[in-house]
Amino acid sequence: MQISRFLLFVMLLLSACAPSPLAIQTAIAATQAVWTKTPSPTSTHTPTPTQTPTPTLGPGEIKDSRGVSMILVPAGEFTMGSSAEDAIVECQKRSIIQNTSGWDCSKDSFIDGEPAHTVYLDAYDIDKYEVSNAAYRACVEAGECSPPDDNWTPIPNSYYGNSAYDDYPVHVDWNMAKAFCEWRGARLPTEAEWEKAARGSNGSVYPWGNAFDVTKLNFCDKQCRWANNNINYNDGFAESAPVDSYPNGVSQYGIYNMAGNVYEWVNDWYSETYYQSSPSSNPLGPNTGEFRVLRGGSWSSRSDTYFRSTFRNMNPPTSEGRDDGFRCARSP
Repeated sequence: MQISRFLLFVMLLLSACAPSPLAIQTAIAATQAVWTKTPSPTSTHTPTPTQTPTPTLGPGEIKDSRGVSMILVPAGEFTMGSSAEDAIVECQKRSIIQNTSGWDCSKDSFIDGEPAHTVYLDAYDIDKYEVSNAAYRACVEAGECSPPDDNWTPIPNSYYGNSAYDDYPVHVDWNMAKAFCEWRGARLPTEAEWEKAARGSNGSVYPWGNAFDVTKLNFCDKQCRWANNNINYNDGFAESAPVDSYPNGVSQYGIYNMAGNVYEWVNDWYSETYYQSSPSSNPLGPNTGEFRVLRGGSWSSRSDTYFRSTFRNMNPPTSEGRDDGFRCARSP
């Protein structure tokens, strides 16, 4: 195309024996006409396709095959458990319970967390949020999970099946939690995995740090209906809160509600003395037992004792409490 335009220009110049300014202008005009010629109808243009923006994910965050946000907890060591004496001192110093008897600051409340010991864990993914009613309902509709019954308490309020509470944590027993995680291609976290995700590699007392802070979690405050509730604070919820609540209370890895909201089932059987002889690498808990472990405290908890990342609780695996929930984990 460039060569033909040049020849046209030369031919027009040669057509006049003595090129005049008018002839030169005519040649230039003809050349410009070639340059600005409208493309023929056979010409095609392929537009650049519009790119769908990739959702922004936080550090270590991925989406599993069902679109659930999970956080990668890297391999490495962390401190699991704590000294009962240290826990008692902290409990007495910062107890938020209205009853001053100190019943929940006794050594019996912390003896099962002794001794503090170093544990190595392989890398694993864990849910960023507690499993919600909407997420669990998908498993029920697929015929792989049993619907929960959360109407057993005197509080007349049903969460499951009410669209207003789709993003609130589902209340299930251990067996139901296990079935859901398996349906998702995952599993319940081990007790060690849960604790590392909650307290981080620096061994913090609470998910957000070492100082208790009522603004960072959902607990039994002014709106809570249980006796000895803390009437000095109001977190806005009488019971559980949406699973993405309290972003300022996330753990080191950016995981939500590792303290408060609902207790969380883990995979392990419970043993009061397990830490005294547990393996130092990827512990899985006792082989048998009567109770399964729950971690993290809940909306019904009235003392910061229950929100320590090392605090252990237990229930029969068939117990479907109004304050019992869970999250899933998987090995990458």
